[in-house]
Amino acid sequence: MRGGAQRWLLNRLFELDQPAPHFAFYGTVNWMRALALLVDDKSFEAATLHSFYSNVARRPVDSAADTAVFENVFLAFNHLAGLITITNSENGYDVCRPAISTWYHCIHSAAAAMVAAASGRRVDGIEVLAYAWQEDIVAHNLIFPPFSPFISTLVKTDSEQEIERYRKNNLHDLSRTPSSASEAWGGLVSYLHGTVKFERERAEHTVRETPEFLALGVHDFRTRRARELRDRYLDTQQVNFLVEAARYVGKASFRDSIFLSYGESHQSEIDQFLIDLGDVATSFISMACSYCSRRTEQGTWRDFVDDVETNSMLSLGVDVLRV
Repeated sequence: MRGGAQRWLLNRLFELDQPAPHFAFYGTVNWMRALALLVDDKSFEAATLHSFYSNVARRPVDSAADTAVFENVFLAFNHLAGLITITNSENGYDVCRPAISTWYHCIHSAAAAMVAAASGRRVDGIEVLAYAWQEDIVAHNLIFPPFSPFISTLVKTDSEQEIERYRKNNLHDLSRTPSSASEAWGGLVSYLHGTVKFERERAEHTVRETPEFLALGVHDFRTRRARELRDRYLDTQQVNFLVEAARYVGKASFRDSIFLSYGESHQSEIDQFLIDLGDVATSFISMACSYCSRRTEQGTWRDFVDDVETNSMLSLGVDVLRV
């Protein structure tokens, strides 16, 4: 029975462990709703972004790096065209998971373009790109809110202090759908906090497998030497929007995707979610284009946009590329 009480698959999952379908669903859609609320205030219009990046200096001509920029921007544009097309599906449940994956590729390609524009580096791997984006872009305050918050360390006491500076007593989280900028900001900080915890656990697992830790002959971090070894590594790790986005698509690619399209009906939330994916991706790409246009050789950005408008076979117009 469709949407009925007898949920055989869910019962099987509960026999294996303790899934959290309610949190999985609302954690997924409400993070995107929060981001969409915070980009929907004209902050990502071309004039605003132009002002934000007005002090970015054009670099010496580097044709190879510029080509990497244009290639990655076109890839982001291609992914965005696909995202908008599939999210117009008559049945949103059918496309939730592939839509999230396509959304991530929009973000990934646009971020890779920004790194190429900043330093000339061509990077592609998820973790390598997140590190390069942190070093070349985030650390230089070149990201526009709400994509700008980051945590500079995974050492627990220090990262908790950074989280609180963002939170500022805002107690909203992702358990309820945000309806205001304040609620949206609280949701973003909540997801950032959750990602920090997730990444810390991963990092601690990495430390446990190092020869240095194994040589201590311990199984946890209760001893001073073990804690020092752990914290030295944790202090080299950061969390930024790309790390959050990678965690997001990872969760949605596995069990969490089940709860987007199984069990209770959430048609209105799904419809809004698909719209939000497109709005957030469009805003991120607009930001990337504005920055990249300031770094590439004078006049080439206009040539690039004109060329895409003439030769692209995609249905999406080039307005998102104009700066």
